[in-house]
Amino acid sequence: MGLGRRCAAGLGRREQERIMKTTTAQNKLFDIVDIKEYLTILIKRLWLVVFCFFLSMILMMLFVLKQRPVYRATSKVLLNTGTRIAPTEVMSEDMRTYYQTQLQIIQGRTILDRAASRLEMTPREVGRVLVRFEPGYLPGASIMALMVDSYDPDFSQRYAQVLAEAYIEFKEQQRTGAAEDALLVLGREVRRFGEELKQAQDKLFEFKRRNNEVLIEEQGNMAAGYLADLSHRLSQLQTERMLLEAQEPKLRHRSADEVAPILDALGGYSQVFVAPSPTPGEAPNAASAETPAGLGEDGVLSTVDTFLASFGAGQSSLHVLRRQKAGLMNDLLTASSLYKPQHPEFIRLNGLLEDVNRQIELETRLMLDQFRDKVEALKITENTMQEALNLWEVKALEAGKKSAEYMTLRNDVTRIESLYNVLLQRLQEIDVSSGLQTERASVFEDALVDPRPVAPKKLKLMVFAAVFGLGVGVLLVFFIEYIDDSIRFPEEVEEGLGLPFFGVIPAASWNQEDLRSHLLTQLDPKAGLAEAYRNVRSAILFNLPGAEPKSLVVTSSIPREGKTTTAINLAISFAQAGGSVLLVDCDLRRGSLHKYFGQEQDRGLCDVLGGRAKPEAVTRRSGVPNLDLLTTGQYPSNPAELLLSPEMKEFLAWASRVYDKVILDCPPAMAVSDAGIVGSMADACVFVVWAGQTSRRVAMAAKAILETRGARIVGCILNNLEFGRVGYYYYSTYYNYYDYGYRYEDQPGRPDEKAEAAGVGTTQA
Repeated sequence: MGLGRRCAAGLGRREQERIMKTTTAQNKLFDIVDIKEYLTILIKRLWLVVFCFFLSMILMMLFVLKQRPVYRATSKVLLNTGTRIAPTEVMSEDMRTYYQTQLQIIQGRTILDRAASRLEMTPREVGRVLVRFEPGYLPGASIMALMVDSYDPDFSQRYAQVLAEAYIEFKEQQRTGAAEDALLVLGREVRRFGEELKQAQDKLFEFKRRNNEVLIEEQGNMAAGYLADLSHRLSQLQTERMLLEAQEPKLRHRSADEVAPILDALGGYSQVFVAPSPTPGEAPNAASAETPAGLGEDGVLSTVDTFLASFGAGQSSLHVLRRQKAGLMNDLLTASSLYKPQHPEFIRLNGLLEDVNRQIELETRLMLDQFRDKVEALKITENTMQEALNLWEVKALEAGKKSAEYMTLRNDVTRIESLYNVLLQRLQEIDVSSGLQTERASVFEDALVDPRPVAPKKLKLMVFAAVFGLGVGVLLVFFIEYIDDSIRFPEEVEEGLGLPFFGVIPAASWNQEDLRSHLLTQLDPKAGLAEAYRNVRSAILFNLPGAEPKSLVVTSSIPREGKTTTAINLAISFAQAGGSVLLVDCDLRRGSLHKYFGQEQDRGLCDVLGGRAKPEAVTRRSGVPNLDLLTTGQYPSNPAELLLSPEMKEFLAWASRVYDKVILDCPPAMAVSDAGIVGSMADACVFVVWAGQTSRRVAMAAKAILETRGARIVGCILNNLEFGRVGYYYYSTYYNYYDYGYRYEDQPGRPDEKAEAAGVGTTQA
């Protein structure tokens, strides 16, 4: 039984249930993985956040210490808007514009120059001590606050006071001229609106003279009623005509016997009612209305009356003839059973039947002619009524146009008259003798200076610096994480490298001084690290298509990725499964497998490839059951040439015959070409990647090198995965679910934390 089959026998139903439970636990934890991953990213580079925080605080502190204190003084001016020179509704819309205008005035060069003159200072001297001048309005009040910021508190107070006085002086000078201007404007506007009102009234009077106001409204209502009534009756007439026309195809090319039932059905129409067409300007039921040609006094077509009378009589005669025909046919049927066709009685009955048929034929044709006359009469009436409807539509449009014109003229008069009355009332309210009361301004509150500086705001600036520093630090952390192209997650192995994922090897706190502690045999069999190697072994055995590979190369892209430790423990895990395994050190430059097993380098692979020894002579026992070891021997001067020699192929063929599995520990693919050479000769190649350290681009380049050399890369192992990183929380949960620990206790002689971090989970290969 092969090694793969023996391992397959060890996987039972309990193992499958464990995997299903682990998958369920992973799904439950998926929601918090993203948040925990973000926290881990921050914690990993917390030093950068702290550095940005303190740097921002120190710089802000230096900035605050260099700033001169700024003091603020505030004076308040009360604005009385006074009499308005425009309608109230217009001023309410322009109030905001008025206030903005006052702000522009007080910030203008005229007011500022007057204030500087009152202080006996030039504008340049004012600019040296003035930091900021900011006027504004108090919410919900007509009070303007003048805020002056300066390095000198006395100057702030005096300058705020003289600004208010200069503004009030300017408004007083404008008030005298404004009174006269207001009178002129009001008088001009009153005269203009008076002329417009007279013109609008003349237009309305002229329109009333040409048109009767009452008649305009009545004509509009009358036309609307006529149109509705005519439209309704025309619709009824069209419906009846279409119903009769629909019967005409049924009567065409039919015999008298086929037409008679249809005419019987038409006998239900008693008469066709058609309303008389009212002429424009008259009521439909007026006594003086003339009856249009072709209509009777009661509104019924005379031709239709004649048709209905004859149609009803013809229908009665037709019924009588059909009953006579039915009786004669019964008598003839009875006579045919009693007499021969030459019998006088039979001949008499047959003659009577022929007479009745001729009469039925004549009556049927007569009724068909009357039916067609009826349809034509309906068409004539319909056309007449349509003409009347068109006339009333024109009449209605004319009435509507006149009504709209009348309403427009009347609304113009009302609007202009309202504006004229408002302006006239405002003009009458002005007391010319006491002067025109325009807007006034007065000092509401003298300038007061705040004893505490308003700038710099030390607490606010320090809080801003703290938030800014933390924000910059967090952004830098995530930016560095974004540009980091290392392979960090198991799913990135398949997405980034396009290789099957064999498993995760968790990080461990190895004792770098005791390499034998790295062996799988030194671990607790129930430990998570041992379980990880067994999972990788199972993935290699059962996830590869085709035949099970006998010789397996273990390599990485760059040194210090833990490939040697991975190769050793994979070989031990295969040996523990019961198969014979040979572990070969193919790193002919820096091979160190002998150190892990406490053996001397002595002779090894170099002697075999150089023809100085047989493989079985230099193969050693490793001390692990079912596991043999072949070291490098003395380092040669031409390692690449030795690996390319035919002896290497012969050695691999011998090892594949003798052992169930051959594990070849090769140097990194990016460092030397040895891995590509050995990989092209071996059955398969396993790629080892250090999680969070190996660059994706470097790993892809190493993969390309191996593939171009002919190596068959069957999968990838993610080594040194730190489960403390939250992105791998679900893997940690998987191992901790069985209460498996995977970290060693601190051992004597353990290196410091920095040295340990450099070698966590790896063997320096």
